[in-house]
Amino acid sequence: MPATQGTTARRLKIRAEDGIYMVGGALNVANVQITPYSDAAQAQTFEAIDMTGGNAGEDSLLNIADGTIVGPGSAGAGLVVRSNSSVNSGTVTANVHGVVIAGVAESIYRHGKSVTQTANVTIDHSAYSGAAVSDGAGNGAIAIGAGNLTSGVDPRFVKRSA
Repeated sequence: MPATQGTTARRLKIRAEDGIYMVGGALNVANVQITPYSDAAQAQTFEAIDMTGGNAGEDSLLNIADGTIVGPGSAGAGLVVRSNSSVNSGTVTANVHGVVIAGVAESIYRHGKSVTQTANVTIDHSAYSGAAVSDGAGNGAIAIGAGNLTSGVDPRFVKRSA
């Protein structure tokens, strides 16, 4: 991080139903906080990062470092990586380093939707619930690197008003 290709974004604070939504391309993100809107209905469908391959078979690459994802509590997803089933080529890759994923029903979801497409996640030095990881069908894998805390450790954020 950062890679030599794609767009680079640093020091972001994102409050949205879909924090980062990628369809093809390359994105390098550092020092980001992603949380849902406070609206309860939108929080139920929260996906902090949702990425897929491009509609013309373009690859998707996300490099994210030093991030914090805090969901609504018991719904939503932290990282969703899936291939695009409407085309016959493309690789979707998320490289995650030093990211806290908390307060979501699904920390990581990976799915290679076709025989000719691949969806990969590499994660290291991050904190998330290992019990809330879904390594779906299709080509690709979730590669668990060194230094992860996977027991769903509470990050114990300090409330500023306290």
